Amino acid sequence: MKRAFRCERTRRALRGKSLPLAFFNSAASENAEGFRGCRSPHPAAADFFRGLLTVWLLLVANTTTADVVKKSDLFTAGSDGYALYRIPGIVVTKTGTILAYCEARRQSGGDWGQIDVMLRRSTDGGKTWLPRQKIVHVEGDLPLNPLAAAQNLDRLGDNTVNNPVAIVDHETGAVHFLYCLEYMRCFSMRSDDDGATWTEPVEITKTFEKFRNDYDWKVLATGPAHGIQLTHGPKRGRLVVPVWLSLGTGGHAHRPSVTATIYSDDHGKTWHPGDIAVPDTPEFVNPNETVVVQLADGSVMLNSRSESKRHRRLVTTSLDGATGWAQPRFAEQLLEPICMAGLVRVREPQADRPGLLAFSNPHNLSRRDGKTVAGTTRDRRNVSIKLSDDEGRTWSANRTLEPGFSGYSDLAVLPDGTILCFYERGSTDGNNHYRTDRLTVARVTEAWVREGVEADVCVYGGTSGGVVAAVQAARMGKRVVLIEPGRHLGGMTSGGLSAVDIGEPRSVGGIAREYFSRLVASYGKTLNWDEPFKGRGGPATGGAYSIEPHVAERVFDAFIREAGVTVLREARLASVNNEAGRITELLLEDGRTVRAKMFLDTTYEGDLLAAAGVSYTLSREGNARYGETYNGIHYAKKYQPRSKHLQPGPNGRVPGGQGVWDRDFPLDPYLVSGDPTSGLLPLVNEGAPGTPGDPAPGVMAYCFRLCLSTADDRLPIEPPPDYDPQTYELVARFIAACQANGDDMDLRWFSKHDPLPNQKWDFNTATFGGNLPGASWEWPEASYDRRREIAKEIEHYHRGLLHFLATDSRVPENVKADVARFGLPRDEFTDNGGWPHQVYVREGRRMVSDLVLTEHHTFGRQIAAQPIGLGSYGTDIHEIRRIVKDGVVIREGKVAGGRGGFGPYQIGYGAIVPKRAECENLFATFAVSASHSAFASIRMEPVFMVTSQSAATAACLAIDQDVAVQKVDYEKLKSRLLADGQVLAWPPAGVPTSGAVPRTIVRAGSLPGIVLDDDKAEYRGAWTTSNRQPSPIGASYRHDDNKGRGEKVATFTATIPEAGDYEIRLLFTWHENRSSRTKVTVTGASEPRTFRINQRKPAMKDRVPNALGIFRFHAGAKASVSVSNEGADGYVVVDALQILPAELAREERDGKRPSGYARMKMEAKPVLRSNPLAARVAFSPLGKQTRPTKGGDTGTKRSAEPVHLKQAATAAEVAGKAFDVVVIGGTGGGVACAVRAAREGCGVLLVQHNRHVGGMMTNGLMQWDALYGGPRSPLFSEMLQNIERYYIETFGRDSTAHQTIRCTHEHYPISWAEPHVAEREYNRLLAAEANITLLLDHYPTAVAKEGRLIRSVALRTRSNTAPLTVRGTTFIDATYEGDLFAVAGVGYRVGREARDEYGEPHAGKVFTNIDHSPPASVKRQGLNIRSYGGRQGSIDPASPFTADGAVQAYNYRFCVTSDPANRIPIPKPVAYDREQYVNYHRKYIAKPNGPNHKSHVNSPILPGKNHDYPDGDWETRDRITRQHLEFGLGLMWFLQHDESIPLARRRNFQIWGLPKDEYADNGHVPYEMYVRETRRIVGRHVLTEHDGSLAAGHGRTPIHPDSIAITDWYMDSHSCTTDSRPGFRYDGKLILTEQSRPSQIPYRSLVPQELDNLLVPVCLSATHIAWGAIRLEPVFLQTGEAAGFAASLAKRQGIAVAQLDADLLVRTLVQHQHLVSFFNDLKVTDPDPVIPAAQYFATKGFFHSYDAAVHEPLSERLAKVWGEGLAALLAGRLDHQQLAVSVAEAAADTDSPATGRSRGEELRKMWKLLVERHVP
Repeated sequence: MKRAFRCERTRRALRGKSLPLAFFNSAASENAEGFRGCRSPHPAAADFFRGLLTVWLLLVANTTTADVVKKSDLFTAGSDGYALYRIPGIVVTKTGTILAYCEARRQSGGDWGQIDVMLRRSTDGGKTWLPRQKIVHVEGDLPLNPLAAAQNLDRLGDNTVNNPVAIVDHETGAVHFLYCLEYMRCFSMRSDDDGATWTEPVEITKTFEKFRNDYDWKVLATGPAHGIQLTHGPKRGRLVVPVWLSLGTGGHAHRPSVTATIYSDDHGKTWHPGDIAVPDTPEFVNPNETVVVQLADGSVMLNSRSESKRHRRLVTTSLDGATGWAQPRFAEQLLEPICMAGLVRVREPQADRPGLLAFSNPHNLSRRDGKTVAGTTRDRRNVSIKLSDDEGRTWSANRTLEPGFSGYSDLAVLPDGTILCFYERGSTDGNNHYRTDRLTVARVTEAWVREGVEADVCVYGGTSGGVVAAVQAARMGKRVVLIEPGRHLGGMTSGGLSAVDIGEPRSVGGIAREYFSRLVASYGKTLNWDEPFKGRGGPATGGAYSIEPHVAERVFDAFIREAGVTVLREARLASVNNEAGRITELLLEDGRTVRAKMFLDTTYEGDLLAAAGVSYTLSREGNARYGETYNGIHYAKKYQPRSKHLQPGPNGRVPGGQGVWDRDFPLDPYLVSGDPTSGLLPLVNEGAPGTPGDPAPGVMAYCFRLCLSTADDRLPIEPPPDYDPQTYELVARFIAACQANGDDMDLRWFSKHDPLPNQKWDFNTATFGGNLPGASWEWPEASYDRRREIAKEIEHYHRGLLHFLATDSRVPENVKADVARFGLPRDEFTDNGGWPHQVYVREGRRMVSDLVLTEHHTFGRQIAAQPIGLGSYGTDIHEIRRIVKDGVVIREGKVAGGRGGFGPYQIGYGAIVPKRAECENLFATFAVSASHSAFASIRMEPVFMVTSQSAATAACLAIDQDVAVQKVDYEKLKSRLLADGQVLAWPPAGVPTSGAVPRTIVRAGSLPGIVLDDDKAEYRGAWTTSNRQPSPIGASYRHDDNKGRGEKVATFTATIPEAGDYEIRLLFTWHENRSSRTKVTVTGASEPRTFRINQRKPAMKDRVPNALGIFRFHAGAKASVSVSNEGADGYVVVDALQILPAELAREERDGKRPSGYARMKMEAKPVLRSNPLAARVAFSPLGKQTRPTKGGDTGTKRSAEPVHLKQAATAAEVAGKAFDVVVIGGTGGGVACAVRAAREGCGVLLVQHNRHVGGMMTNGLMQWDALYGGPRSPLFSEMLQNIERYYIETFGRDSTAHQTIRCTHEHYPISWAEPHVAEREYNRLLAAEANITLLLDHYPTAVAKEGRLIRSVALRTRSNTAPLTVRGTTFIDATYEGDLFAVAGVGYRVGREARDEYGEPHAGKVFTNIDHSPPASVKRQGLNIRSYGGRQGSIDPASPFTADGAVQAYNYRFCVTSDPANRIPIPKPVAYDREQYVNYHRKYIAKPNGPNHKSHVNSPILPGKNHDYPDGDWETRDRITRQHLEFGLGLMWFLQHDESIPLARRRNFQIWGLPKDEYADNGHVPYEMYVRETRRIVGRHVLTEHDGSLAAGHGRTPIHPDSIAITDWYMDSHSCTTDSRPGFRYDGKLILTEQSRPSQIPYRSLVPQELDNLLVPVCLSATHIAWGAIRLEPVFLQTGEAAGFAASLAKRQGIAVAQLDADLLVRTLVQHQHLVSFFNDLKVTDPDPVIPAAQYFATKGFFHSYDAAVHEPLSERLAKVWGEGLAALLAGRLDHQQLAVSVAEAAADTDSPATGRSRGEELRKMWKLLVERHVP
């Protein structure tokens, strides 16, 4: 049913009259006095009046429903001997004839082959169509395009006619027609009879030959679609045709490509080439098919298709349609699925309405197969038509024309304005969108497009929260429309509320925090969100929230623009179609409809919820309703009228804090003082005082929050036209009372006012200030027109008050003088004369839902469930009435106080959703469900921004889950909110771990002038990208590595749009290690000029960049700035270039306009110092001094002992046998598991897929990747001991080799081993165990199961011999690939989880940078681990964060040697391709830091090339492995031989070769590549990013009572694909050193859900993010050995490993010196019994930090907590996480006395009790 928006009512109309129709929703009353209560409309009356109002509004708008779409199918696949018809084009001739043309393809293979051109004509506006004409057909064996022939795309005789383009000459009436032949020749023909006949074609290919100087094309193409004729401007009459050119070396011989235009100034007789318009760059990838339109200013705009990773259309402009093309930009609202589009001018600008452009293309970026890789084609469906009223800057209307398969389209316009869309639709096979079923012409009207605004999410109200909601929904991939009844976005935040009330800033998160951070960055400030509110205006900034309104609005507009949100301004709601509790569409007053799946009401008034029939209230409920204190009628004690007020201090406040702007005197209210019969003075409301606490009508007083100026150019504040000083008689009496009190008055008595930037001030209200009590009551339910009248009433009152204070004789001179200083700012609210456009609507409707927030929630007496944000402000109620009580004036309803000292409180999800019976797809984020007094705390702009973002997130999830908003999965919502940075609990979960001050990233697009970031420069030589220092522009910069003097140049080039003087600014990061004489050359002005700049000095002063100088350029000039390292004496750095009109630059330097740059401070290079405890806990502390190598360093040394010490069994010896434990996978973890199980009495079979055990340490890893150098498990210690013994015996104790391989985090890497040494020592472990049978060259192919148990496994060799079967009791999958559990049917994951699946902040597809600074927080916390030399850099907040199948990159970890006697030259691969390496960014081989003249190679990764490996068969894996091997060898060969590498670097690389003594049976390369990530089981606990991060309430990661190992590594990931985004270099590369801490690995993560006798110690249960901290060999040795212990314990008890008591396993491990809990100060191999005690109890929550502190005194409070914890543990009811929190609280209690015992003594005592309890 249609629900009409409520009509107006006025107070004046109500006096003595019956209730008007406007109150059909106001039938209910809360008490007998008629105070309005909860609104719920009477169904019959409401529907009747809504229907009437809808009809009336439609009539008033003079709007009728637009015509339906009329479609005509012109060409159908398979007809007339053509397999397909594609590439539509359409024009309307001068006489109105429609020409629709296309390619007619004999074959269905693609763009090459036999193709003709067909045409159909209509002379009656498209109602009927004449028969088809074949207008171009070429016979004979014409020459093939050589590139097409080379790629087998074409064959002789199949003549390809391609890319037809028609151009209507409106001056001559002719129609010109261009087409191409074989994509290498171009022809032109003409029709003078509207396409009935055509002239003979004329070849114009020579026009294209002239492009070769700029681009040596091999493939050319016109259009397609249509060209244009310029209708105005200096080139009027010019014909312009877009073209694209290609080198043809890429796919379909169409790539790479660039775009340009050709033009004719003689009506098609001759054609000429223009400039290259859109080049092919890393950002603008393969621009090609382009459409064109002339803009109102005479310039020409091109709109190009491309394969750019941004997936947005590319736009550029030229003054003449041919030359001087502007820097291309992405049009954020125009999605690019990689498909041709249509563009046409519908009308020219007219006096009464703007011009209109139409655009069409498939509005879609998804794929049915889910493979949405950036820069690749998306499904062609959902062809839509968009309209722009501002010459293509924004697109205000969008409507889907064809929701199904639909591709290429072109547009034309009939003389009556009808829009014609000729487009491809359907698919011949229902699956392939390239096989178009038919070409259709659709006729639509402008009204139809505008009528049907469609979106996934509709946000009504362009307030601050409305903008945030729209941006959030857009970032989550939804189509969003934001409807604003007015003209401006931002609501009060940009409407005058310049000093924003925020409460506790740390409670604000998400986009709200992003907005304020970005806002204050405009003023060069940085908000420290981790600190509480300080002083005035913000967290630790002093006035950070005091901002200018126009700056705030500019930031809001930028947010919307960047998110690609469609905005409808001045679009007012008329009615709502709510069908069975679900909104289907909105009807706007101008007749447009808006359809969406979800709706958000972000208005202050709650207009949408009311129109939808949702219950609301406008009453103050009264205290009894919810048991409150401040609700209903209220008279606050501190606002009682009194005669004696204290005098204020300099800050305007009296002792106690009350300001002079809040003084209440006993003022006489009557016209004649003391005479009630004379009537009330103006500004005094009628009404009885009532009883305190009773329910009452009315909302808080509204006002305008003025922004006033003291600048010389301020505008005068004019009085209202009906100004009458008698209106302010009450103010005069107030002044008299103040003077009688002895007040020395100034303007503060009438308005608290706070300074803003640029001589502006924020004016609040006062006892007699901007508030006009009573005027606001009518507002919430008033019509928009009536609201305009009320706003004018409040404005006139306020103008009059200021005029009264400036002129009236009764006003003190100080006040007059103060008022005279102020005026309206000339640059604010420029469309409203400097007066704010937004009334401060402090309170409107409030929804009544299932959850009503009350004072109990805001005061902390109740906690709202399912929090979606926090509120933190005090209880701030402005007066409701100014009435008479006890004969004097009093402000009734005013409350300004705290909330009982309670901190931030939770806002529950139920408060923003209606009752389900009323509406199930609506959110109300401003008109939240709250009592009047609770709302007074909630009603702050930052809170509304938070609730709105949360609502938008929930709306998107509701769409994805296809559920009502009331049924959204809250856990998923919570996860996403936390991932997006929302704060949902107080104190916030977790402890901030990052010591880095958040950097403000200034985007190039946010700055004036021409701004080119470092990625826009062209580079000669090798430059390194870095973000160690904060960049002036963007997230990173580049430097020359302080190498290759004179070999490196970075060049920025820009086209100057207009002639004039320009200031050129070179941006860079400055530091003492930079060059002091960097060479910079500027060309393109008059003569080249060269400078030497000092990059050790700051690049800017007072946030304004230094200038190279002022340069004069002519229009279209190519300005070039080159930076060279020739003659440099330090690092040469480039960050960006800005070219700014000199006048704007002067204004910035004079402080008249902000520069847009942030205030910057370069960071000192952190110094890595080892923890003093490192040597104490190290497995093998460094010797005090390094001794000479035994026997001298005479080259490579080697033991004569064989490598393969363990004898392998034959298949026959194994087949049919049964074993206690079957271990599949001879990795380090597999060996550790097998050896431990054997030593504990189990018969073990160890199976390896090739002939070498040891995993990656055998295969080139060479270093134990770890940050902790202490012992961690018995077999790991034994392995290290054996390796160290070898190096001592071979090289000597404390020799260089011995010092290098020692296991200690006194250095990094913590330990080394040559591959053959590692393999021998793994063999040594196996050879010592008779219980182990080793089977090589076999892998699992199937299992036999019985219930939840595996009974046997089938094994076969790589040569596919007959499988053999072995039986087992316990099975272990220790492979890197998870091959056993995969064939066993265990659930597993491959790739990345979405961010919202587990609420992991860094999960999903995420674009990042890396900061090469060490993690400061690790040092600050005092962790006894090695600090890794890097941390996470910036992250693109607009990343998809979606799940995919991408795993992190693999590579070959080659072992190389620099010993000439042991060195074999790097071989050049047979298929070597130099182009693979020219632009490859990891150009290095090795550092000479390994033992025995050896090192390893980690550079040649291939992100994305390994995605088929995890689930691939061995043939697939071998192919991928070979690809990585050849790429790695090729890279090393390139670095050693290619002349693009500077000679000095080549010589450094040439010292390396393959070692003769490694992998002699495999060509001296490793047997396996580094498989970093494959399958991961979904076990009984999934480790997530949260498990690797500090937990809430204590200083450790989350506690796991079944911990069986630890990881000390940080969560990291190599890149997952080669995708990137501007300013963000990597997809998925993570170095989360600041976020990660040593964490526990629970036994549950090794146990699959489906089987009970299988353990997975390698591919264990973890998310992609958490896996990054687990995937290390030392961890696998721990988890593998723990699995061996578990298998042996299960055997002894006769149970499956899944049934094993995990606590028994933990006790067993700690008693065997196996590390299950990390401590800074304990070494697990020390004999002290306190060690196993601390290890064990740390898994139960008895420690709150990483310090065991066993020698410190035990406090009484901690003893009590530990005692209670032990009792709970023994009783089986311990909450280990809560215990850790309690321990933290006890540790913080420094006043608790000591017990006289040490912590260690208490631990030993508890451990003894525990052990005795468990002894049988």
